[in-house]
Amino acid sequence: MTVEQIIKQTETLTKDQKQQVAFYILFSNMSEDKRNNLMQLFFYENNEKQKEKPIFGSMKGMVEYMSDDFDAPLDDLKDYMY
Repeated sequence: MTVEQIIKQTETLTKDQKQQVAFYILFSNMSEDKRNNLMQLFFYENNEKQKEKPIFGSMKGMVEYMSDDFDAPLDDLKDYMY
């Protein structure tokens, strides 16, 4: 496939696909350090977006049974308590 054929094919791509191709070209020309930094930044931002703060009371009604001695000290920890 010639360069002209490749360029002609890119004309049929959507805007998002063209951005992906441009990103790939830029990414492939970067040094390995810059690529790693960019990947770390990308994954960090995506992980931060995925974290959701818990909503107060969202578990209400989901605990069916709680033992009467729930707050009692554990036998395994008696050596550490005074």
